[in-house]
Amino acid sequence: MRFYFALLVLLVTLPFPTLNAQCVPSVNSVQYERFSSVTEVKTLENKPSALLAGIELVLEEKSDRVSATLRDYEGTPTPLTARLEGQLRASDDGRCNIKLSGHNERGRVEIEGVIGVAAFRGTIIRKIGKNIFSHSVSLRRQSSEMNHAIGSVDRRESPPKFRFTSSCWDRPPG
Repeated sequence: MRFYFALLVLLVTLPFPTLNAQCVPSVNSVQYERFSSVTEVKTLENKPSALLAGIELVLEEKSDRVSATLRDYEGTPTPLTARLEGQLRASDDGRCNIKLSGHNERGRVEIEGVIGVAAFRGTIIRKIGKNIFSHSVSLRRQSSEMNHAIGSVDRRESPPKFRFTSSCWDRPPG
């Protein structure tokens, strides 16, 4: 019994690189990830509203290249959007580092951070005119809207029926 307990303790304390998600997608695949801190703004009467506040980062990863959309909700239903491009790198310690840059209507936007299993943690740097604004963010992983679109199947339509003929598979008429 002590042997199994010691083995369990050893297994729990050893790092398992296979438990980490694959940082850089393989060459012919695309991976989508979404991270968000967006919340609904409550009115003074504590009633729901259509106003949102927070940040959302949507990533499209193709090998080590990343296209991203950063949405800033500033207490309005419509976000300030920035399109970003950058790189994804796996570090020696197993962390997934990302570096993005692009523009929105106010100026240049840069993001550096680490993608974890449950969250993105990093720094957003905004250059507006001659001013530079930098702040740290922690965004929770969300299920990607693209994953839902890819994984959804319209169950209302019945599968096509095929019949075998001597020459090929044919769809029945009608």
